[in-house]
Amino acid sequence: MAVTVLRFQITFHGPVRVGRGRAAPGVDDTVDPGVIIPGSSLKGLMRAEATALGLAPTLVDSVFGRGRAQSPWHWGDVVAGSAEVRVGTRIRKDDESGTAVEGGMFAAEFRWPETATFEIRRFDALSDEDLRRHETVLWASALAVHSVGADRNRGFGWVDLQRVDPPSEDLASSVLALAGAMR
Repeated sequence: MAVTVLRFQITFHGPVRVGRGRAAPGVDDTVDPGVIIPGSSLKGLMRAEATALGLAPTLVDSVFGRGRAQSPWHWGDVVAGSAEVRVGTRIRKDDESGTAVEGGMFAAEFRWPETATFEIRRFDALSDEDLRRHETVLWASALAVHSVGADRNRGFGWVDLQRVDPPSEDLASSVLALAGAMR
């Protein structure tokens, strides 16, 4: 079985924060020092987008897995590289007085990288037809992701994903056909 590796580039249009749910001195939530976005989060986002695209649930399940039926694909993490960790704060204020609410300050770490890459690797055998179908779903769902991480409604995590390796003409046609079927 030849290994299939799909490479994607993420362009960040703002800061991004995928918190660990752990406090540290001076902050209420920290980020992983080595990982910007875990592969499991990318997989979940792409699955949600594949579902939102209206794809058949059986197709979505065959690509992303479900229950005990695992996905034939593995999502790699988006690693931190040189994106430094920064700290930002949010303050909840009282609407009447305009002052900060007791305990209403939240400090959290975040990053603001320009770009990063990640890979999706196939580790299980697929027929040629299923491989083409899976690649089409993975590419289309990646193109549909436009936000990642926490505070997406507050200007964080706005992104674009694109495939690094140019797709074959057949694959590009399949994605365009899929997009046309969604209208």
